This record gives sequence, structure tokens and C-alpha cells, in this order.
Amino acid sequence: MKNSILLTYFLFLVFASASCKEDDMTTVNARFNEQSGYAPQELSSWAHALFVFDNHSCTGLEMAPDKASLKDISIGAGNRATVIAYESDKNLNFGKVGSGGISTDYYVSLKDINGEIPQIWMEHTPLNDAANGFAMKPLTSTISVNLLNAPETFEQISFSLPGMTDALYLSSGKVEVLNTVQDKQITIKSGESGSKKAVFPMLKADGSWVLAYQLKMKDTTLEGVLEIAKGIKAGQTLELNVDFSKYLSESLYTLAYRYTAYHADLWTEKKEEFFRLWPGDDTFKDKNKYYNVYVLQDGRWKTVDVRNTLCSDGPRHHAEIWNDWDNSKMLRDTMCYANFIDKFTGPVKIRVEKRTGGKFSTFQVRPSSYGIQPVECAKNTIEFTLPDWESRKVSVEFDGDRYHNLFLFPNRPDTNKPDVTAANVKYYGPGEHHTGPITLLENETLYIDEGATLYAEKLFVRGNNVTITGRGILSGEKNRHWGGDYANGDILLSVQGQGVGLKNFTLSGITIIDSPSWTVSVWNTDNVMIDNINLIGWILNGDGIDLCSVAGATIKDSFIRTYDDCITLKVRFNNDPKTDTKDVLIQKCLIWCDYARGIIVGPECGDWTWGTGGINNCLIEDCIVLEQSNGDGDFRAALAVVQQEQHGGGAAPMRNITFRNILIDDIQPTGRPICVEQTPQKNGCTMEDILFQNITIKDTSGCRYKSTVVTNNSWISRLTFENVTYNGVKIMGEGDRLSISGNAEVFYK
Repeated sequence: MKNSILLTYFLFLVFASASCKEDDMTTVNARFNEQSGYAPQELSSWAHALFVFDNHSCTGLEMAPDKASLKDISIGAGNRATVIAYESDKNLNFGKVGSGGISTDYYVSLKDINGEIPQIWMEHTPLNDAANGFAMKPLTSTISVNLLNAPETFEQISFSLPGMTDALYLSSGKVEVLNTVQDKQITIKSGESGSKKAVFPMLKADGSWVLAYQLKMKDTTLEGVLEIAKGIKAGQTLELNVDFSKYLSESLYTLAYRYTAYHADLWTEKKEEFFRLWPGDDTFKDKNKYYNVYVLQDGRWKTVDVRNTLCSDGPRHHAEIWNDWDNSKMLRDTMCYANFIDKFTGPVKIRVEKRTGGKFSTFQVRPSSYGIQPVECAKNTIEFTLPDWESRKVSVEFDGDRYHNLFLFPNRPDTNKPDVTAANVKYYGPGEHHTGPITLLENETLYIDEGATLYAEKLFVRGNNVTITGRGILSGEKNRHWGGDYANGDILLSVQGQGVGLKNFTLSGITIIDSPSWTVSVWNTDNVMIDNINLIGWILNGDGIDLCSVAGATIKDSFIRTYDDCITLKVRFNNDPKTDTKDVLIQKCLIWCDYARGIIVGPECGDWTWGTGGINNCLIEDCIVLEQSNGDGDFRAALAVVQQEQHGGGAAPMRNITFRNILIDDIQPTGRPICVEQTPQKNGCTMEDILFQNITIKDTSGCRYKSTVVTNNSWISRLTFENVTYNGVKIMGEGDRLSISGNAEVFYK
């Protein structure tokens, strides 16, 4: 009896214990929320796996070939669950596939990151939330590569996705690197446009990255990078579109990388154009520290020789650099210029790559009247079109910087090149040439060819019918720069007609830089033609072009940048004889004055006691002033007409001076547009028939100094301002934009 009771009690304990264990079990249902229209239809046919974890281990695991076959899991403990669906397991490796192991042993990783990666969807959720059903989201992203207008020569594109993860840790639901960080390589061949590839997220998905690519063509391989602001995250739709629509016509192709969240239409895009440099077209690439310049010719982008030269920042450093003749204080700035040849049978496309200073915010191509609208087309690169021959010379400026800017000086091939073997031709071909003084006599020609730089100590013109021309560069940068109160260096190019009187001097086609003093001075010479030159100078009182007692002169189609006066018409005390400067035409020139005056008629204007030496019949038209930085006294202005005596009596008369159709294009706020002045003189002087007609003053920064008319003890008759406008408002009298002091007869129209 006693044994029977004991057996019954034992069976009760066993039954009771089993019942308690069943009561402690929890069922995790393999139930999914309806995601119609969001999840791909084929998702239900993919293999599924359900993992349940407590704090330290996997407490339940179920795997099935499709969603319908996935069974519920009964567990004794657990607080979170991860469910995954995977398109294929061919490139997948599961860390542990039985329950009971420590949680970090459970992951799914890629066998080969460069192999085909299956799409994976998942959800990681607290166990309590799993009772409401699993809502799957994509873990992998899908990138499609589209080849647009691919030419027959295209073979394949390969690109690299750096810093990729390759493992999903199931206990945390996080993607990480299993062993080492790897890059994923993707190759799309001709005929595979539209191919889609699944990829894991990047390790640093919130950081920027570089997409490095390689385009393999039948005749070349092109490489480059595209910088992307954000990395690849889980569940994105990605596209890489390679557009070759401009490849045959301009050797251009475009890469556009864009992304959005899965099933969204809010795209973020990074697009950049790249171009092929053909063999021989890359000669000057990266030769200049500051800029690369490319010109599109015959369907190919070609590099251009970019050179450095100095300029002087007057607004910031004038007081410090006065008398610093050799730049020993190193306060001058370095700007750049580029010469190239083009036939200009139509518009010409240009690309400028800024190589220093990091990313720029703003950029412009002036003159503004040319209407050139540059666009940022690639990293640190802008593209624009020179519309025609007349609008070819420009200044390219980044972030408003006018002292590290770039001038473009295009030219046409020289169809009038002389016989360089002729006895009367001094010829300098491509390359560098260092010479002493060069003297040109009667009927001689100096020809500086394209690609040539002539470092001449100085040039003298001592005969009639002399021509200096070509497509090369005349440089004074090797010459001694020195001075006292003023620059004492040699004038770089001096046409010396004093005492003899010269005729028929021509200067054309070349670029002149860095004179130690005045740059081009013409004395007592009749019939002067200065056509299509470029001139840059940095030294103080280093004028650009000085015409002194010259009759019958034309200056046209030239770009001139100097620290002192760009163009000045004078009669000086040391002219011999002191004849009038008259019948001068200045036409279609670009003027850039870093301190003093752009175009000035005067100030040296003879003396009435000589009986000769006036200035008359001068026409300045169709010019653009790009800069004049200081209008504080000393008759400094973009346009100036000034009489200053030379012999203690009074300046000789000045008559019939016309400025018309001129744009003053957004000069510095410290600049002054116009100055008409007669300096104090013992006996006074007269100025007659001065006309400013159709003068457009464009000013976005606010000129501090208004235009001025000052006569002191002299007289101005018939000074006319006709259609002179300041930001579109016509100037019709004294006020905010014009002041008049003295005896001036002024008319407004």
C-alpha cells in the first residue's frame, strides 16, 4: 500500500513538472504583414529564416525554402527576433544554423563580395512587436547601370564601390564587416545596359565617397572618379547612367549617379561630365599650378598653355608696395593668362579647371555684356562658350577674386606671316629667347611666332615702316625692375621719333608682359596702328600705351591691364618737337586698371607758351572698362580727360574729345567712373567740345566716388553728358553720381 502511494505521487510530480514546462513555453508565429505594392511579388517564393534571441544566445531558429513553409517557433526564452528572406543562397554563408549558440555566432555573410549578391529583405524587432506580424524591408540596395548612346567602340565599364559591408549580424540586425573592409567591383559590358546588381550597404553610409570608374573603349581606356556626398545605405534604389550622346561630337561623356529610398521617387543626383584627351592633346595638362584650360577643336578637347604673371592689388596694398620696385615684399599677386589659336568659324567651347584653393562658390566670365553664362560641369571645372571673334577675350573670375584670375587671349592663325628668312625680318620661333637690346630700323619686321617667348632687354624702333607682330610673347620679367620716386627700369618697347619724326609703325598680335617701366611708348610718330595686342603690367607708374605727340593713331581690339594708366595720350616736356597729339582712334579695347586710370586723354598737355602741343580730335568708342580700383584724388578714374601744364604757364588747348558706347563694367567700389579735370595753373587753360555719349556704368557694389568735373582756375566749354547712365538711370545733373566744381559749361541729353 505504501509503495502504491509513493508511485502515484511520483507520477504526479512528473506530470506536474511537464505541465509547468509547457506553460513556460512561448510561440513565435511566422506571420507577416500584408505589403502588397511595396514588397516584390517574388518575395514569398524566396527562402526564409527566423531567428529568436535572448540576451546571450539563440533560443530558436527556423529555416524554410519559402514564406509559406516557414513554421512557428516555440521557445522557452527570448526578447528579439530577426527574419530574413533571400533570393538565393549561392553566395551566402550562414555562421551557425542550429539554436543554442551564443548570439554573435549567428550571421549571414557574402562568400565573395565581387560575386552576384542576392537580394535580401529582413526585419529585426523586439519579440513583443513580432506578435503583430513581421514587416519586411530591403537590406540590400539595387544598382542599375544604363548605357545611353554608347558608341560602337564601347566595350565595358568597370567601377568600384569602396568600404562595403559583407555580413548581417542576426542578433542585432546590423550590417558590418566580417573580416576586412573590401571594395566591390562591378563590370557592365556592351549589350548589358539596364543590368541590375544587388549590393550591401557601405560601412560608412553617412560619409562621402569616391566612385572610381574605368571605361574601356576599343582604342583606349578612360579613367576617372565621381565624388558622392553620401554612402550607400540599406534599401536604396541606385542608378549609374553613362551618357555618350556627346562622345562623337565633343569627346564628352556624362556620369550621373543617383539614389533614392526603395519605393520612393525623391532622387538625389551627382552628375558630372568627363572628356577624353587624345594623344598629343594633353601636352599642357597640369603644367600650371593654378589652372587647366581646354578648348574644343575638331570634336576634341585640347589643353592650352597657361602662364603666370604678376599683378598688383591696389585696394589692399598700395601704400606698402609704393617704391617696392622689385617686389621684394612679395605682395604682388599671381594671375594667369592663356593664348591659343582658333579659326573662330563659329562659337568656341572652353573649359577652365581651377586647381588650387578648394571648391569655389561663385564664378563669372566678364565682360558681362558678352552674355557668357558659365556652368559648373565637373569637379572644380566650369564650361562656357565664346560666342564669336569679337567676344573672345575674357576674364575668368572665381569667388570675385580679380587678382588671381585668368585672362583668355585667343587668336586666329596669322595669314599674313612674313617670309621669316627675309633679310629685313628678325624672327623668333617657338621656344624661349634671351636677348639684349633689339633695334629695328627702316622697313624691318620683328616676328614673334606662336609658342615663342622673347625675353628682350628692350626694343627700340628707330626707322619708318617698322612692324612688330606675331602670336608669341614679349616679356620683360627677366629685366631689372628698380626705381626711386618712380620706376627707373627700361621702357620695354620704345618707338623713338624724337628729333627725327617717324611714320608708319605697326604693333599687332602679340602678348606683352611685365615691363619694368612704361610698356609701349610712341614718340613723335605719325600713322600708328596698334591692333589686337594683349598687355599685362604690375609695376607702379608702369603705363600700358603712351602716345606722345602722335598724329593719326589707332589702338583697337586690345586687352590692357596695368597698375598705372592703361592708355594715355600726351604731349610731354621732352617731346621733340612738341607737336599736337591728334586724330587718335581707340576702339573695341578691354581696359583693366589696378590703380590709376583706364583711358586718359592727358594729363600732360603741352604748354600754351610753346605755341604747340595740344590734344585734339580723339575718339574713344566701343570699349569696356573691367576695372579701376581707386578714385581717391589725382584724377584717377576709368575714363579721364585732364589738362596739366608742362612749363609753368598753362596747358595747351584740348578740343574735340569723344567717349562713346562704353561700358564701365562693375569696377571696384573704391573706383571712380569719370573724371574731367584741369589742374591748378598759373594762367589757366581751355578745354572745348568734350562729349560722353552712351556711357553705361554698371555697379553692383556701390561706387564710393562719384564722377567729377573740376576746372580750378580754367574753363571748359561744351562738355556734354548724353545718355550716361548709372545702373540704368540717366545722369541729368549734379547729385549722387556727379559733382561739378568751377567754370564748366555742361549739357545733359
